[in-house]
Amino acid sequence: MKKIFSTLVFALLLLNLNAQTSTWDGSATGWTKGDGTENNPYLIESAAHLAYLSQQVVIGQKQNGLYFKLMTNIDLNNIEWIPIGGRNMLGETAAIAFGGIFDGNNKTIANLKISTPDKAYTGLFGCVDNYLIKAEILNLAIISGEVNGKTSTGGIVGNFDGRIKNCSNAATVNVYSGGGITGASSFGCEIINCVNTGDVSGYSVGGMAETAYDCLIQNCHNSGSISGSYAGGIVNVVDGLIINCTNSGNISGGNIAGIARYDLSDGVFIYSCLNSGTLTGTSTTGGIGSYIDESISIIKNCYNTGTINEGGGIVGKAEDCSILNCYNVGTISSTSNSGAIVGYVYSYSIPTVTNCHYLSTCIATNNGYGSSLSSSNMKLQSFVDLLNASQDPLPWKIGNSQNNGYPILVIAPILNTFPAKNVSNLSATLYGTIESGDETIISQGFKYKKYGTSSYQDIPAFGINISSTISCTPVSGYTFMVFAETSSGTYYGEELMFTTTTAGVSAIQRVEHLAYPNPSSSVVNIPFIIKGALSSIYIFNSEGQLIERKILDRSQKEIIINVSSYTKGIYFYKYENISGKFIVN
Repeated sequence: MKKIFSTLVFALLLLNLNAQTSTWDGSATGWTKGDGTENNPYLIESAAHLAYLSQQVVIGQKQNGLYFKLMTNIDLNNIEWIPIGGRNMLGETAAIAFGGIFDGNNKTIANLKISTPDKAYTGLFGCVDNYLIKAEILNLAIISGEVNGKTSTGGIVGNFDGRIKNCSNAATVNVYSGGGITGASSFGCEIINCVNTGDVSGYSVGGMAETAYDCLIQNCHNSGSISGSYAGGIVNVVDGLIINCTNSGNISGGNIAGIARYDLSDGVFIYSCLNSGTLTGTSTTGGIGSYIDESISIIKNCYNTGTINEGGGIVGKAEDCSILNCYNVGTISSTSNSGAIVGYVYSYSIPTVTNCHYLSTCIATNNGYGSSLSSSNMKLQSFVDLLNASQDPLPWKIGNSQNNGYPILVIAPILNTFPAKNVSNLSATLYGTIESGDETIISQGFKYKKYGTSSYQDIPAFGINISSTISCTPVSGYTFMVFAETSSGTYYGEELMFTTTTAGVSAIQRVEHLAYPNPSSSVVNIPFIIKGALSSIYIFNSEGQLIERKILDRSQKEIIINVSSYTKGIYFYKYENISGKFIVN
């Protein structure tokens, strides 16, 4: 049964039917309003304005750090569209990328036509990349059309490095490699609150993306049909985080999966995801993952209800990875290389399967991974409690009228902590956003504390966009984060830091920084590039929990972290305005 979750509401909000529609006649006209700043963006008031943006990027005007806002619905009238970025003046694929912030303003684009099956970097935007600030595409819906491309092709963006949020695609995408939302995404990209309903077909494809390197994919849903030799309902090839994503589209082809087909060497962490689509593969097939083989990869709190012709209810072929607190009730037809939880494993590279369960009638012969339960037992609160396994917040709840009574996942709120502003010697203003899930938020706001103190202070703050000014002590450091409490538990945003001086300094910024050796199972060396007084380095695990704090002597050239007692996984570190990550294997 398809999971209905609150984040799909935004897809309906994108369809602002009351707005006027500008129909394209093939012309391009420069915009006349705005100055490109955040508070006064350039206003795209017609289809010709949008075409002019494409022209400007093609000639090399990347619009780095500039802001744009769409003011009307657009009908591209099935006229051949030149993607915004990714092509040069001769129409050839080139590394010319849009580098601005495009707010679709909940408007729609209809009748997108791109018929260039021999070209890469294809989509409404061909190529988007970070320059001065993080490039973004927000609040935009493609409601009809057809996109044909070769590689790095998607409905919204072809090749992408930045953030896509609150966007949807209903155009058909036909590619060699690509996805419904974006083709190839990399280097810290974010795909958040996005929906694909368009059919995607090709050799290597995904509902959200074909490839996603070092990416966060959160609160996304695919219902389009996906077909390819290699295919994933959310993503084909990935490392990074996939959180609270669902697939209800039917997937067919060779090596396929409901959520993510294959994990790269940095590993994938798949949390709170569901497949309900029918999977028909000729090779390795899995309800959540197809071929998950990295020792640091984790699939946790996921379930499958979709029918699978052969393979695994959760993972088709698993090596080394960990599978925790998952269940499968989807029928698996074949017993050849098939299993209710895991389809196939190598005898020398066995995955860790913990607290996983399956419906006793879902497969004729199981291979020993997971425990069998009856339908009636899997609909009891005791089974929900078993899946929750003392986790905090609690990820599972009773299905009741949803999901045929089987357990469903709690849709957690999305919390973002932003760097503090107006930092002086005596005060700072904290910023964040809180988007509710499917539970009522009981309390929300900020938690903060001064370095050296053990207890956080809570500041209530209400609404989606929140801020609060706190009093500070001169020459002191502070940590802070957004929080939201529901009946399932308390959720936290990223913990950030700032330091006050007599003159005041700005809050921490995220800076790419390399640790080595990486991966490591013994020690990790981190270059120390700040000089002056003592400082501290903070180590966090992939779930945001503080693992270690170490006082640093700034005469050091390197920070040596002993990770021999760390569990396998991805870890993040921060000191001053430096941040980075390393892997423990």
